[in-house]
Amino acid sequence: MTTTPPRVSVIIPALDAEVFLPSCLDALRVQDTDASFEILVVDNGSRDRTCDLALEHGVQLLHEPLPTSYAARNRGVAAARGEVLAFLDADCIPGHDWIRQGLSALASSGEDTIVAGAIAVTTGDRPTFCERYDQVKYLRQDRAVSERTAAATANLWVRKDLLERLSGFDASLPSGGDEDFCLRARKLGARIVYGPEARVSHPARGRFSGLARKSFRIGRGCAARARKDRFPMTKLLLMLLVFLPRKRFLLEALSPRPEKGRGLLVGFFLLDWVLKVFSALGIVRGLVERTPHERTPGTDRAVPDAVPGTTTAEPGPRAPKATAR
Repeated sequence: MTTTPPRVSVIIPALDAEVFLPSCLDALRVQDTDASFEILVVDNGSRDRTCDLALEHGVQLLHEPLPTSYAARNRGVAAARGEVLAFLDADCIPGHDWIRQGLSALASSGEDTIVAGAIAVTTGDRPTFCERYDQVKYLRQDRAVSERTAAATANLWVRKDLLERLSGFDASLPSGGDEDFCLRARKLGARIVYGPEARVSHPARGRFSGLARKSFRIGRGCAARARKDRFPMTKLLLMLLVFLPRKRFLLEALSPRPEKGRGLLVGFFLLDWVLKVFSALGIVRGLVERTPHERTPGTDRAVPDAVPGTTTAEPGPRAPKATAR
């Protein structure tokens, strides 16, 4: 007897994503799956053609004014009709069987499970120094699951009922909302597992400015979580005071280019040190700034029966659909 796969809601937060979004949506259009799925693009204040491109691709377009990607994801959750939620970043390209593999990983892992899909960070034929750093340093889902029992929302699968029991993502966090979500899920008894077959690709950051902005944002997110007593203050102090990269990171940086030897190690060491300075600056900023919810009275908690963290203004089980601009 063949069972019908659960309906999937693919939720994509987008901010000025006109360069990447078409490739992402094109890959979703040709998925090899029998499952029914919907695509929700949640614009988070784009000033380019992101909204126009989403409409041209025939997907559902929503708008979230609160300027965090986690608020945008919560907006998508409130409008989602699927039993399973698949979170995807606008600059990711899912494999042709991504939906089928994601559902398979979720079905084989038990009820209260979060699946962290694989993320392949890609570079050009001749990767820049910053691309190689980004490839080694970030979006390592296998490492996130094994070392921190966490997962990045660039490729994350979860049943909607579990996410709603957890009150969604913390919409006030500028970064780290995915790790915070996983922490709360584990406290509820949920498992986080790695799904290597549910694979997406993500372009590496090729410029120092992109890495610096990310480091600064990570620092802000850690400080915001510490203010809510959901990030160890001792770890935050270590981030401020310890500027030495981990030995494992340096070895992984060297492994594909052993002939570069000491020069490559010194370069990665210096870049990592400079970026840790940006993280420290982000921590300082995060400790003294007011969060978006503090700046917007009334949005710290959602209305009854909605997913907390969203900015819906009317009660009810689901946020009203936004009108496409």
